[in-house]
Amino acid sequence: MSFTPGSTDHGSRLMLIGNHRVFYYGLLGKPAVRNFGSATLYVSDQGPLEVNLGEGWQVRQMVWVPPYTPHRIRSCDRHLAVIMLEPEYTDAVSYTHLTLPTNRE
Repeated sequence: MSFTPGSTDHGSRLMLIGNHRVFYYGLLGKPAVRNFGSATLYVSDQGPLEVNLGEGWQVRQMVWVPPYTPHRIRSCDRHLAVIMLEPEYTDAVSYTHLTLPTNRE
């Protein structure tokens, strides 16, 4: 299993579950509306992510979604990493800068 860009092993998946957090690397799954009770950080594996937080689609490399925020996410290669944190153990205000555009200057 390789997590490096350019890897040809597209079947790789990994899930680690802790008391107040989850890490997942693998396939995105069905592109439907999501609404988790956890704060969620999506990180693209190879291509950029497209995210819709209710205000239209935006292209990003990394997206921070606050708890209980309906959203849709898609990726051209369908692989991504996800970190989910219980809201009681995060300071949502300090993480808002994590939603970064793909063309940073």
